[in-house]
Amino acid sequence: MAVDWSDDSILSLLRIHERIAALAGQDAAERWIERVSERVDLAEFLPFASREVPEYKVRTFREVFEADYRILYRVVPGGIEVVTVFHGSMQLNDPD
Repeated sequence: MAVDWSDDSILSLLRIHERIAALAGQDAAERWIERVSERVDLAEFLPFASREVPEYKVRTFREVFEADYRILYRVVPGGIEVVTVFHGSMQLNDPD
């Protein structure tokens, strides 16, 4: 299995990291990135164990959570593709 991060997901991670670092410090931001990474690693090995994204109800479109953040991914042949990461209070944009 493999994890592919979309450009949007990488940009989202960087923005969130910067925000957390500004509010809580660099160490807190680094710990958050580590926890996101752990969530994605688990999703890689158990891709259908997490819930379907309720806005789309597509079997291969799933999400995991880290604190208040949603990590959306697609199950693809050979692994998963992380589509985006965003705060749960925000509206989900069309992932395509």
